[in-house]
Amino acid sequence: MTAKDTCPRCHIRICEERQSAPLVICNSCGHVLSNAESHIENNAERTNLRLLAALSLAAIVTLGHLGSWGSYSVEIRWLQLHDLIGTASSSSYERMIDICKELKKSACVEYAYSRQARLEPKSRMKFAEFLISRNKFKEAANALKPYVDSSTKDPVAFLSYARALGEAGQIDEATRYYEYVINGKARSLTTEAAESYVKHLARAKRYDQAQKVIYRIRRQHLKNSNFMGSELRILSELGSSASARGLASTSKPTYHKR
Repeated sequence: MTAKDTCPRCHIRICEERQSAPLVICNSCGHVLSNAESHIENNAERTNLRLLAALSLAAIVTLGHLGSWGSYSVEIRWLQLHDLIGTASSSSYERMIDICKELKKSACVEYAYSRQARLEPKSRMKFAEFLISRNKFKEAANALKPYVDSSTKDPVAFLSYARALGEAGQIDEATRYYEYVINGKARSLTTEAAESYVKHLARAKRYDQAQKVIYRIRRQHLKNSNFMGSELRILSELGSSASARGLASTSKPTYHKR
C-alpha cells in the first residue's frame, strides 16, 4: 500500500477509481491529495524503508559480531580500530593473539602475528612456529628469513628456520642452519636439532649423510650412547636397499638387435 492509496488525514483507503484520477480526493473525508503532497508522502515512505533496512542490517551485523566474539566484542573492536589507524603496539597485537587463540580463530591469530612481527623482529619466531603448526612451511621460512639474515645468531631461530626449510623440501639450505645449531654452543638444542636434521635427510633419501650425523652426535656429545639406535638401523637398511637397486640397474645386461 502506497501513500496515494490511503488518505493521510483519515487513514482510510481511497477507492481505486479515485486513485486513478488526476486529482485524488478522499471518498471519506474529502481531503484533496495534491501531486506535491503525494510526492512528499512517497519520499517519506521510501526514506522510512531505507532506514528500516539499515537498522535491520546493523542489528544483524551486531548480533553476528556478538555471536562470534562473545564477551570480547567491545575489546576486539577497540584493538582492530588501533590496528586500522596505525596506533597498535606490540602488546596490543599480543592481546589480539590471546583472544583469537582462545576463540580458535586461526586466521585472526596469523594476522595478529604478522602485524606484530613488523613492530618486533624477534616475534617472527613465534609467528614462524605458528605457521609451522598449520603446515605453512614456506610461509614460515619467509617470515624467519629477515631475522636469521640479521647479525644476531640466535640458535633457536636457526633451528626453527632449518625445520621450516626442511619441511618445505629445501634440504640443502636447511643443512647450513642445522649444522650451525649442532656445532654451536647451545648444547640443549643439539639432540633436538639432530633428530629433526636426520628426519629431513632421510626424507630426501640421503641415508648415508643421516647416519653420519647420528655417529657424529654420539662421538662429540653423547659418548657411550645409543642415540637414535632404531633410526640408525632403519637408515642402514634403507641405504643398503638403495645401493642394491643402484647396482642392479647398472649391471643389467643390454641386448642389441642383430
